[in-house]
Amino acid sequence: MLVFLDIVSWLLVAILAVLLFQSRRRQRRILRETTLTLTRIRQAVEGASDAIGIGDFEGNSVYHNRAHLALFGYTVEELNAVTEPAPLFADKIIAAEIHASIRDGRSWNGETDIKTKDGRLIPAFVRADIIRDERDRPVGIFGVFTDITERRRAASLLAAQSHLLELTLQSIGEAVITIDALGHVSLINSAAEQLIGWTRQRAAGRPIDDLLKPLDERTREPRPLPALVLLKNPVLARSIDAYRLLGPDGRERLITEIAVLISTPGGFSGAVLVLRDVTQERKRADEDARSSKLESLGMLASGIAHDFGNILTALIGHATLVQRVPALPPEAATRLVEIDRLAWRANDLTRQLVTFARDGALVKKTLHLAPLLREAVSIAQGPLSLQKTVTILADLRPVEADETQLMQVFQNLAVNAAQAMPDGGVLAIIAENHLPGSSRSPFPTAGDWVRITVIDTGTGIRPEHLEKIFDPFFTTKKTGTGLGLATTYSIIKKHGGLIRVESTVGAGTTFEIFLPAAKTTAAVRQVQMIG
Repeated sequence: MLVFLDIVSWLLVAILAVLLFQSRRRQRRILRETTLTLTRIRQAVEGASDAIGIGDFEGNSVYHNRAHLALFGYTVEELNAVTEPAPLFADKIIAAEIHASIRDGRSWNGETDIKTKDGRLIPAFVRADIIRDERDRPVGIFGVFTDITERRRAASLLAAQSHLLELTLQSIGEAVITIDALGHVSLINSAAEQLIGWTRQRAAGRPIDDLLKPLDERTREPRPLPALVLLKNPVLARSIDAYRLLGPDGRERLITEIAVLISTPGGFSGAVLVLRDVTQERKRADEDARSSKLESLGMLASGIAHDFGNILTALIGHATLVQRVPALPPEAATRLVEIDRLAWRANDLTRQLVTFARDGALVKKTLHLAPLLREAVSIAQGPLSLQKTVTILADLRPVEADETQLMQVFQNLAVNAAQAMPDGGVLAIIAENHLPGSSRSPFPTAGDWVRITVIDTGTGIRPEHLEKIFDPFFTTKKTGTGLGLATTYSIIKKHGGLIRVESTVGAGTTFEIFLPAAKTTAAVRQVQMIG
């Protein structure tokens, strides 16, 4: 029995010895691993580029890494010897806010200026938090300081570049709009605001096709915006296109759009649109083309009109002689009267053709416009409800002009206006001296001009016809020759003047004629109206 107990005791001792050996071995392994982990952590902290400091709740510093020493210049002992409260912070209010957050158990992070040992202020991003033990009890404070001087400098440079870009965009004359990959507006400049009638605040974030609704240049039917087509099919990096655009004032403009994709490493992030109003340029080009066309037609008319006029003269003479033959059959007499009427009508057409001829000399003299305008209005016949007025503003200057040709201009415009109001309306003619340089002036420099405005409240002219009304032989009337307004245009051009037109379908038409004033100082001092 004693032997058995000795054996059991021996076994227990052996087991305890083994367990003790294993426990010590495990503790040594854990210690080695813990020491290695702490070494690695210390190396990582020491090698970190951010400044890291650890302190206790009494405000004493416990540890600084190398970056902390390099940034602030304080050792642990030197910092603990400083009597100034929160010496690492330039803003003591921020420092108090950080300490209050830590005392309340909350972490803090944000940007503020820190202060170094030598008094320099450095912008930094600061992160501060509590160090807790294994029982979650607060035992200390750690802070991480990141020098953001370069980031601030880069942000400042970017802000300056952005400001410069903004000033550049706002100062250029073309309208500039940037959109993102989805077609939403990112930026518009002042010229774009004026062109489309949207402020940048209202436009920001909106789909671009809310702002721009293009119409086909020829058919005036709605069409896709070229920039959106480019975004969906970026075969090319840019596109150039033209379309019509209804402006905020209700007037139609011709726009050229240059769209350039904004490329990024991942593809395209959007596009830049440069819009240019080329309405006036197109009008000037059309004016030049029309003048060239009229000049060519004038050369042709110069030859035809003289020969044709001689034939008509002979025809009218023979018809007159035949009408004097006694005992003409009634049917023949009737036919001769019709021949005579048609011949004189053809003669009128020939006279209009002569107007285009280059050798059609003007017989100029000093004219006061009031009598011509009153006579032109009196000739324009319409329904009884048609109201006709002529207004001659004070001190109206005379013009140097061919009376016959100028009378033809006023008659053409007055008759056309009356014909555009079959159910009645208002035909108003206003004559006044014109001041160049005003918002409505087509003349950029000073000079003496007279403006005659012919206004009607008739049916108006369709937009697709408005561009062609001065073209020879273009007419929308069943019995028209297409030479009335072409003749008007030619006469005004020969007098060194300008004619332009605006019209709204269903609301009426306005013609403006600008003629050089005569050199004489005499003027008509009257305001006269007739109805």
